[in-house]
Amino acid sequence: MLASVEEAGLKRLDEAAYLRNIHAGRFVEPRLMATGADRLEIPVRVNADVYRFCFIEKNRIDAFSRIAQRPPGQRVELIATLFGMEKFNDFCNRFNEQIDPVLVIDASKRGELQLKREALARDRAIANGEAEKLALHDAENETYALKFRAETTFARLQEIIGSADAPSRLAELDGMLNAVPGAMIGVDCVSLAAAFDRADAAAAALSGTECELKRRASQVSFHALYGAILALEAQTTDHCPACETPLDRVACNPFEKARGELDDLRELAEIQERQDRQRDELTTASGELRAVLAKLLSFLVAQGEVATVVGRHLEALTARPEGDDWWKGGYLLEAGQGDGPVSREQLLAVAERISAADRATKAQLERRVELAVERDDLLERQRYVDQRKQTRQRIIDDAAAARSNIADFDKANARLIADVEQERLDIQRDAPIRAAYDAFLPYLRRFRNELPGMLIAGLADLARDLYNEFNRGDRHEDTLAHLYLPLTGEQRIQIAFHSTPNRRVDALQVLSEGHIRCLGLAILLAKATSINSPLLVFDDAVNAIDHDHRHGIRETIFAGDRFLSTQILVTCHSPEFIKDIRNAIPRERRNDCQEYALTHHEGDYHPRVHRDVPSSAYIDKARNDLGRFQLRDALANSRRALEMLSNKVWKWLGSYELGDLRLTMHGPTSPLNIRDLCDAIRLKLRDNTTFNHPSSAPLREALEEILSASNLTWRYLNGGTHEEQDRDEFDRVEVELVVSRLERIDALDLRTRR
Repeated sequence: MLASVEEAGLKRLDEAAYLRNIHAGRFVEPRLMATGADRLEIPVRVNADVYRFCFIEKNRIDAFSRIAQRPPGQRVELIATLFGMEKFNDFCNRFNEQIDPVLVIDASKRGELQLKREALARDRAIANGEAEKLALHDAENETYALKFRAETTFARLQEIIGSADAPSRLAELDGMLNAVPGAMIGVDCVSLAAAFDRADAAAAALSGTECELKRRASQVSFHALYGAILALEAQTTDHCPACETPLDRVACNPFEKARGELDDLRELAEIQERQDRQRDELTTASGELRAVLAKLLSFLVAQGEVATVVGRHLEALTARPEGDDWWKGGYLLEAGQGDGPVSREQLLAVAERISAADRATKAQLERRVELAVERDDLLERQRYVDQRKQTRQRIIDDAAAARSNIADFDKANARLIADVEQERLDIQRDAPIRAAYDAFLPYLRRFRNELPGMLIAGLADLARDLYNEFNRGDRHEDTLAHLYLPLTGEQRIQIAFHSTPNRRVDALQVLSEGHIRCLGLAILLAKATSINSPLLVFDDAVNAIDHDHRHGIRETIFAGDRFLSTQILVTCHSPEFIKDIRNAIPRERRNDCQEYALTHHEGDYHPRVHRDVPSSAYIDKARNDLGRFQLRDALANSRRALEMLSNKVWKWLGSYELGDLRLTMHGPTSPLNIRDLCDAIRLKLRDNTTFNHPSSAPLREALEEILSASNLTWRYLNGGTHEEQDRDEFDRVEVELVVSRLERIDALDLRTRR
């Protein structure tokens, strides 16, 4: 009817694999036929929209009973689940906020190609501007060359600078600057003559002072003596240091005399001090002269003139010559001749040569500075020239590369160009899909959110009536006066009892789980009734209902008139429930029922299907037993039927406030005697002459005929048909009487308040 098995979808199983028999490895799809009003069979076509609400499943009722455990946001989904819309909810929830990830929306390829075309445009500009750039570059080079020197071209500047293959001025400058320059000696004839003069003057001064001291040699001795006496004064103050005579006895105090004589010899001390100073000056002058002469020797060595007279003379001088006038014995004041002693003139001539060499060296050093400045300038210009060469080559290379890119663009980007065209077509194709999805998704979610309200709209009153019929055993004030079903996700199921019809309460808060299950079943039946469904399928629904409510549900669905025009299919694991249904169905409709029994396979993995299951109603079974002349079994089923019918009659009388009966109990644990119950009902009907129900007289007459049966018959109706030895035979006529009278009672309309 729906072309799918919901349980397979809930278990995330492939439906074909779910239905395929694991032993046979195949599944044969069943064919469903229906009998129309013209009594002709027609195939039932799959239509989920038409048949969706024909099914009442145990799982739906169980899920609805747990609605109070769900968060408020999910309770509205359970309303949809109750009607089998769980797959639709799951379908809606799988939609993402956007469909963009699976569509081609952004022109990324076009953007990539655009970037490449922009690069191509830059390449064209580079290629077209090559000549202009080179002209500008060369003009800048010529301007730079003119700044170096008037009327100089850039090519001439490169020639001046030179290169590794063609050395020029820069290489020349490097060679001159890399040559080791001469050192400054710092000697000339003036400085040499001055050195001689200082040495001669110092030697003459010292010689005069020494002659004077020699002339006054005796005074020098006494000066030392008196100095020694004064030195002893600190050690001997009261004796003469020579004879150790006490000073108070000597004719003259030696210490006083020594001080007096030293005062007279003060000029001699000054001469001695001058001698010391002059000796120091001579030493200094001698050293300076020796240093100058050493420079002369170095010059001659450098010139290769050590073998000359002057060279040998200077080389012969010791590093520290002896004597205060060592320089006087080795040269002549006048010009020397031959190999004889050198003269001062010869030494001065060497000094003059050194002076000339120093002047040349100084000029050379000054020229090196100019050359270094020139070389640094040429090096800077060489770097500029190299940079300009590289820049010019880069302009040429860039233009060549640009022309190559232009020539190869279409070939190198053929795939991208094709992708851009395909991307354009994809965007043109997907843009309407995206717009449709964005417009569709809000409607879909709105429909999903409003679907429970749409499904449940208009069912409140009918669901309330069905709920009250299911709970017909409750007190009137505990039944529902109003039922308010939610139309949005924020609303809750509210009820109002007959005790306080104007007060709404939360149904999930006050109802037990059993009552909530009854409410879910009532909503499902109300929905099926509202669409005039010709069929109801109870898929193991009995296991979802507790025992306290099964009777009311059974009476409402199968014994009432509400579903007279509805075909009802019941599947369950409870034969007792099926038996109770068959007994509850009115007699005129009982023959319109068909029972099937499915039992386990017998080793071939094929379940056994029994299509000839006889009616489980007690009256029907008694009639079948009587027809097969099984009188004991007929009486056993008659007793069960009598128990069922007597209880039914008692409840029927109770609905008219006639349910108080007088019964005799033989003990607190004694079972109820069925004959006493039937007799009490007969007396209640006979004594209430004002009770004019159409079923009253036929019921009383049938009970009187049953009660008139023989004692043997009643013994078996009361106590059952236990196994006994040598039992008397049953009277078939009396058994027929009992069965027929029970059939008459069963045919009466004994429903409550009928």
